[in-house]
Amino acid sequence: MVIGAFVGAAVWRLLEPVVPSLGHDPAPYVIVGMMACFGSISRAPLAVMLMVAEMTGTLSLIVPAMLAVGLATLIVRRNDDTIYRSQLRSRAESPAHRILTGLPLLAMVTASQAMAPARCVLVEPDESATFLTQMEEGEVSAAPLVDPQGHYVGVVTMRALQKEAAASSGPDVEGLVDATFAPIHESVHLDVVLETLTSTPQTWAAVIDDERRVVGTIAISDIVRNYRRTMQSNLRRVAELGGSTGISEITVTSDSPLVDVALRSTSIPRGTLITAIERGRDVIRPTGATVIKSGDRLMALGGSDDLDLLGRLASSKQ
Repeated sequence: MVIGAFVGAAVWRLLEPVVPSLGHDPAPYVIVGMMACFGSISRAPLAVMLMVAEMTGTLSLIVPAMLAVGLATLIVRRNDDTIYRSQLRSRAESPAHRILTGLPLLAMVTASQAMAPARCVLVEPDESATFLTQMEEGEVSAAPLVDPQGHYVGVVTMRALQKEAAASSGPDVEGLVDATFAPIHESVHLDVVLETLTSTPQTWAAVIDDERRVVGTIAISDIVRNYRRTMQSNLRRVAELGGSTGISEITVTSDSPLVDVALRSTSIPRGTLITAIERGRDVIRPTGATVIKSGDRLMALGGSDDLDLLGRLASSKQ
């Protein structure tokens, strides 16, 4: 802005003897120069227009400022310069926009629909030894901590508890709480949740309600699982509206002839494509050598007759 101010003053000083109609006050040229320089190099020309009006208290400089900022922006954009090192050239380059473009259904699902029940919730004012036992029983390495009223306080990790327990000074729970572990509100959509989890070191987050009570937890695996189910649900609706081709989710029972048989050796109908296999909490990308196990959930794409036949094969012996 200082450089822009000097440029504006220099323009006035050079042209004032030649063009007397410029006036004897350099202030307007200084302000327009400041805004042109700052608006172009910060890539915020519209915001600068508001700054001009606020700084001068009048709209008389809006038109010359628009011309100056517009020309300066065209010059700066040719060299792709910006004063901010991490500034992106356009909205399309932002991680949030890329996520929403590649996974559009994320904007339709909220955290409350994708979250999982919290396996362990620590309550103050229990001691750290009790917290450590609860986390071991819940088989978690970190857990949300709530106050006696059930309000979210932060997150306590097992590593911090073990380190504090080994200290000679004795455990201090208050010093172990990580209040920077950001919670997620239950009404937030999954595109925002995914951006939060991928832009911070945390791989999961506590889901809270309007009163900051922990109602569940959400991780990237929960988002992927819910997205896949949402997509399958939409495909089923499309298939029900018309056409003979659709997608189906089929569970393999223990007495099915498909159990313990590789996909390439099964009697699955030729018109059926197995797109994914869900086994417990894992999602497997199937190949010809993939062996089907009891309890697997097959994501199959094909004609209605072929899907019906696959469903019968998966449920009982033929």
